[in-house]
Amino acid sequence: MTSTPPPERGLSRPFVIFCVVFGAIVVVWAALWFAAASVQQSDDRTQSYGGVERLRLKGSSGEIKVVAERRDDVEVIAHRTWGLKEPRLQQSFADGELTLSGSCGFWGTFGPQGCDTEFEVRVPVELPLDVRGSSGDVSARGIAGDAYIGSSSGDVTVVDATGPLRVGASSGDVVVEGYGGDDVTAHASSGEVVVRARRAPRRIEAVASSGDVTVAVPGGSGYDVVTEASSGSERVDVRRDSGSPHKVEARASSGDVDVVTLDDAR
Repeated sequence: MTSTPPPERGLSRPFVIFCVVFGAIVVVWAALWFAAASVQQSDDRTQSYGGVERLRLKGSSGEIKVVAERRDDVEVIAHRTWGLKEPRLQQSFADGELTLSGSCGFWGTFGPQGCDTEFEVRVPVELPLDVRGSSGDVSARGIAGDAYIGSSSGDVTVVDATGPLRVGASSGDVVVEGYGGDDVTAHASSGEVVVRARRAPRRIEAVASSGDVTVAVPGGSGYDVVTEASSGSERVDVRRDSGSPHKVEARASSGDVDVVTLDDAR
């Protein structure tokens, strides 16, 4: 009579190998993290540029602030923080266009504060702008030139703009306060959109894929209003006029839509 061998006991070899490899990765990651923490440092770099006709700024990880002033040059203050890898600042200037960017790379992810570059930029009021953050909040104040202000992951806030304006966020809220221009577009993929205009603009477009949309405009004027809330409520408390030169389009795929006068804004 043939006997059946007893079943193997203990952990399987693939599982043991997985545990060893995973443990090694954790140990190495922790060692790099503590090494970065022990050498954490920061600095500030300031530089001015003359003759700039257009600014493009792309951030990697860190907050971006743009302030418009009565000035002729562009002043850039870069506050850098890093552990194992010093962040790179890249710049180019050709045909009146200034391009700035900051990046950290793989090694910059280690440490309690990681690696980031925060930009504070002071620009002429009328300067055209293209400002994009990757991971961090982005704000602009007092700009009057044609501008795009956006962030992939972070809130975007624009205050007292008076020129053509496009604002966008993939993951974060979009807020436009005190808009005094004629044409503003504000989009958010995952976050709220709020546009408050201090004068009746020619066109407002406010769209959110997942979040509420609020548009607040001055009373007294009629507005050609188009609203859509696929999954949410709609409220329009302004005077409708399909022939008005002031057009408002407010849409939300998943969220409420409110178009109200400034006095009724939440």
